Amino acid sequence: MLAVLLGPLTLMASAEADPAWVLWAEQRRSTPGSQYQRASVERVSSYSTLQDCAAKLDGLQSAGDQRWGPAMLYRVVGDPKVEVLFITWQCLPATVEPRGPSNR
Repeated sequence: MLAVLLGPLTLMASAEADPAWVLWAEQRRSTPGSQYQRASVERVSSYSTLQDCAAKLDGLQSAGDQRWGPAMLYRVVGDPKVEVLFITWQCLPATVEPRGPSNR
């Protein structure tokens, strides 16, 4: 009888604990005369709302960064004569896997 009563509570708690939004960081590298090549895509953190994820981007943003809407931030770092890193932080729904199906 106790399992029947606690079962729905356990399901509700686990559904609420699942993140709805994930902050991803993608790095692309380029050397003079070459195109950007993907170096890595990393899961940074999870959030229950898009607003919480966007708030994290607010904290990451610094002078010179470009913000594309509430959910995407771009940064270019490095010496263009040697190597440039192009970093994109993006808030995506938890159901989206930007690394592709084979990298989960």
